[in-house]
Amino acid sequence: MTQTLRRELRIKFKDILEVHFGEKEFQFHCCEELTDSLADAALEVSAIAKQEIAIGISNKIFAGQPVTEADVQIERNKVQAPRMFEKALGTGTWPWSSNNVWVKFEKFVCEIYARDPQAFGKYIIWRAGDGKYTAMNNKQIRAQPQVFMDTGWPEFEKSLETQSSQSSGRGSERLNR
Repeated sequence: MTQTLRRELRIKFKDILEVHFGEKEFQFHCCEELTDSLADAALEVSAIAKQEIAIGISNKIFAGQPVTEADVQIERNKVQAPRMFEKALGTGTWPWSSNNVWVKFEKFVCEIYARDPQAFGKYIIWRAGDGKYTAMNNKQIRAQPQVFMDTGWPEFEKSLETQSSQSSGRGSERLNR
């Protein structure tokens, strides 16, 4: 804990309490112990908040914390997933992280890519075949990424489940013959 920050917090709290109580009442009701306690509490809360913030690889290195393979993979996915999505759809760059919906969409794309790096290519194949009447095109996805997350992608995943259950059923029929 830095003494300068502690001193600045004490002064701020003293000013706030004097305004709230009035200078004379503050001197009567409050003392240095109260401002010290408030400053310590604020620094403690600040330290807890800083610990809870997820830090990237560069911050971990700077802070002297170990960097795991999982950290590297997460950072790699954050960069590669949006690029691979754009590449699979054959588009230019999309407005990733430009607003809350796009931040959410970027996380969504990263999660899908982490599960299956070929997923976006599979979506394009499905869109050209079985999904040609229900799939969203590039323009629709870009205009309404939330709709794609809510209905477009789940529709694709549902069709994959249906295909896999049908193909496993066919295999068992052949075995029974």
